[in-house]
Amino acid sequence: MEKLKLFMIMLVLGGLGLVGCDDNDPEGPEISATTFVAGSEPGTAELRVPEGAEVVYRFDIKSAAPISKIEVWYRPGLGANMEAPMEEQTIELYGEVSEYVVSDTLTLDEDCSYSVYVEDVNRNFSSARVNLYLDVTKYNVELTDGMPAATSKTFLCLETGRTFFVANIANDPKGIDLGFTYYEGNDNKACLVSLDEYYKTGNYAMVVNDLNPEVIFKDATDPAATESVFDQVNKASELKDIFDRAKDYPAVLDYTAGKIAPALEEEDMIAFRTEDGRYGLMKVKEIDRKNEDVSNNQTISLDVVVEKN
Repeated sequence: MEKLKLFMIMLVLGGLGLVGCDDNDPEGPEISATTFVAGSEPGTAELRVPEGAEVVYRFDIKSAAPISKIEVWYRPGLGANMEAPMEEQTIELYGEVSEYVVSDTLTLDEDCSYSVYVEDVNRNFSSARVNLYLDVTKYNVELTDGMPAATSKTFLCLETGRTFFVANIANDPKGIDLGFTYYEGNDNKACLVSLDEYYKTGNYAMVVNDLNPEVIFKDATDPAATESVFDQVNKASELKDIFDRAKDYPAVLDYTAGKIAPALEEEDMIAFRTEDGRYGLMKVKEIDRKNEDVSNNQTISLDVVVEKN
């Protein structure tokens, strides 16, 4: 019994179980898990909202036997960015009630999850979880030009911010969106290239695969802007608007127009649309040109905000 109880706690808090009510003790308390924007009606156990939205999570608990205790846990991040869970509180009820509501209202500024573990006086237990998502993901990432020895993290998954070596493309090209290249010998210099045309860089000519996804880039740099557009974005709907207003990049070298963001400089803004229709924005934070060294070791640092899938 103790081993099963421990397993269930780890299942829910570790994010491995189903959202809402998980596979619980059949004799355990019933838990209804809901989330909603403050002022609206309760919805499902998952909610996606813009940053700064006021949201509510709620667990309605009913038990055939009196409730002994309730543990409330909080875990920052979701998916690949999930952090260690932290116990928020333990509510000791000492078998005095058989129904209870755990609820809180918060201003959402990060992805997170809340879980409850409920135990009755007979030591039957249940657990449930809600997930609260921002509708955009923000991160910083560094990419290196494609080195001949294939030892550079040149490629990027825009959804997660993970970087990859060229060898990873053979395993899962659909999980990678773009690559970085640096042209020492012409004016295009620092460039971001859609994965489906990256083979044209000459770095890795073998990277030709009908499964390689495309990304469309547009120039969102506004020299007249007094504030960074990037810093003002906090909801997904704004990203499409920025993309629609941005300027088309020209066709350069042998690339299709929009498949390459060429001649990048620090503070440039690149709007993009992924193959699955998500919008995002990148800001060039830093370019290390390595004195135009021809050994393909230049790097680019990007701040990225992207609509969640």
